[in-house]
Amino acid sequence: MRSAPTSRLHIALVSPYDSVYAGGVTEHVNQLAHHFRQWGHSVKVIAPSSQRVVGDPDFIPVGRVTPVAVNGSVARVSLSVMLAPQIRRILARERFDVVHVHEPLSPTLPTTFLSCSDAVNVGTFHASATRSIGYTFVQHWLQRVEQKLTGRIAVSAAAREFANRYFPADYAIIPNGVDVETYSRPAPAFPLPGAGPTVLFVGRFNEERKGFRYLLDAMSLVQRSRPDARLIVAGGGDPTPFRALIRQAQLRNVQFVGYVTKQQLAALYQTTTVFCAPSTGGESFGIVLLEAMAAGAAIVAADNPGYRDVLEHRRQGLLVPAQSAEALAVGILQLLDDRASREAMAAAGRAKSQHYAWDRVAGRVFDYYTHVRA
Repeated sequence: MRSAPTSRLHIALVSPYDSVYAGGVTEHVNQLAHHFRQWGHSVKVIAPSSQRVVGDPDFIPVGRVTPVAVNGSVARVSLSVMLAPQIRRILARERFDVVHVHEPLSPTLPTTFLSCSDAVNVGTFHASATRSIGYTFVQHWLQRVEQKLTGRIAVSAAAREFANRYFPADYAIIPNGVDVETYSRPAPAFPLPGAGPTVLFVGRFNEERKGFRYLLDAMSLVQRSRPDARLIVAGGGDPTPFRALIRQAQLRNVQFVGYVTKQQLAALYQTTTVFCAPSTGGESFGIVLLEAMAAGAAIVAADNPGYRDVLEHRRQGLLVPAQSAEALAVGILQLLDDRASREAMAAAGRAKSQHYAWDRVAGRVFDYYTHVRA
């Protein structure tokens, strides 16, 4: 816990994403706000919202929400083009010491906020991809917006490489955090039918880049050697498109448990035999890997830059070639059959997750504010 601040800052945390829907950036913003307030600072969270927010004086909704397909996922952002008058009123009223914009060059709330703000402006770049069509077409205009940034943070080397390709500058790497306390605290067992070793998938399984279909193919191979192995799938989405694949592959013991709370997710991580993250790419950071590590789960993950930043192969888990059901199956079977390796990886994962605890990450972000304001 940090001591009381010598000077109280008034901070704006600006997110492009619908505040109602859970996601990595939304969690990041909420955790920063929580810790900064604990340390005595004043924080306003500014984001679009698809629902009316009642009774939270520290949240300012800006912009209507529109779902947009991007990078193999769906982003719920505001594409409103008339935000400037409202944002200017907010800035004039609040007089922020620091304006911290997440995904600062994404449309339209972040770019408009930066264009209007004359405060100390910090941007955190979360995304990673091989290229950005949007950046390419409006790069010249975005360069003018980007110049409003006093400081730049990337959550990983992959995110820094992606941002630096279009907007060369100095980027401090400060990673995402993980709620170590929640995921490491022993949780009541999650009620699951049957017995046998469990493989766990967590996330939006309908999104192609999450690689769920490769895991289904891998489980078909796994069950040839371990017919008692079961697959648990946690996360929102429609499993209907996969039911036919499951029947065709004659997969057994596949259970979709739907959306789960953070406490329920902790219980799943803690009781699973192997956690599997088969994402095909586009991951700038392995948040789900850190959650699993904090909970003490052994991991098999597809090898991509964002995951590689978090997980050391054969240390906290196994990294296998992406888009390969065979490689996933080999990795899963290896850990199902080797309890000693699972336990060693779990211990290493717990230790590493401590470095990403949110109080440490928030402290590094606040220290960066101090640096750029000097």
